[in-house]
Amino acid sequence: MENTREQIISSAFSFYTKPEINNVSLSAIAARAGITKPAIYRHFKSRQELEQVLEDRVYSEIYSVLSKITFKKDEGTLALIEDVVVLLLTHKEYLFYLISNQNDFSLDEAMFKLKDLGLPFFDSVFATDGSVTNMEKYK
Repeated sequence: MENTREQIISSAFSFYTKPEINNVSLSAIAARAGITKPAIYRHFKSRQELEQVLEDRVYSEIYSVLSKITFKKDEGTLALIEDVVVLLLTHKEYLFYLISNQNDFSLDEAMFKLKDLGLPFFDSVFATDGSVTNMEKYK
């Protein structure tokens, strides 16, 4: 069952091959996964849940890369940028997914999600209530 769930997620991401806004139908995802559209609902309660899982996957992967970086005053930012660029070039579907959902994308929201995942860098940028405590790092 978990294998089918991963197949659905992979199939959904496989539609994001270009940086364009597109709304992929569940029928198309099911066809690419080799299952029926109703079978998707055995793994996801709704389209919104599938979309949330896709978004969570992107942020988890970014977190995974960023959490390995030791932030030093002079070299942390450059290492961070390089590693994120490598991740997004290796998984272009993540980048194109974010682009295709650009109407919903917010950089502040992305930073809060990474903070919520536990990325320590953002602890020095945001207070627990979400307000900015270090404007220089925020910029």
